[in-house]
Amino acid sequence: MEESNAEKTKNLMGMICAIVMVISVFLPWAEASSSVSSSYGGGSYSTGGISGISLGYGMFGLLLGIGGLIMSLKRMKWTWLLGLVSLIDGISYLIAMGDAGVSSSSSYGGYSASVKASVDPQAGLFIFLVCALLLTVFTLKDRKQA
Repeated sequence: MEESNAEKTKNLMGMICAIVMVISVFLPWAEASSSVSSSYGGGSYSTGGISGISLGYGMFGLLLGIGGLIMSLKRMKWTWLLGLVSLIDGISYLIAMGDAGVSSSSSYGGYSASVKASVDPQAGLFIFLVCALLLTVFTLKDRKQA
């Protein structure tokens, strides 16, 4: 009887990670900001948070999270692979985001101008990455002990 309670607890950790992964897709994953300045003035703009659900990576992450939840409920042995693919999805977006910034400046005579644009990661993406890693670890550990 105690063995089945321990197995349910392990399965519960996988389900919790998958649920938090699904929730994290609706949290901000990125923030885009830009600024411009010149000899005559300047300005800046920020989008605030861009949720993961509005991004292709986030939509795929949502499907992976739902799949991870279903597979954790059914205690399928390949659930850890879904966690690993989710981790790769999040890391690939983080890498793609790193290449999205630009900065430039120039001057001509007495006039100068500079422009900067950047995309920065937000909390939702990091929560997704941590939960994807934990889903992989907990379900792989569960598979080895089963």
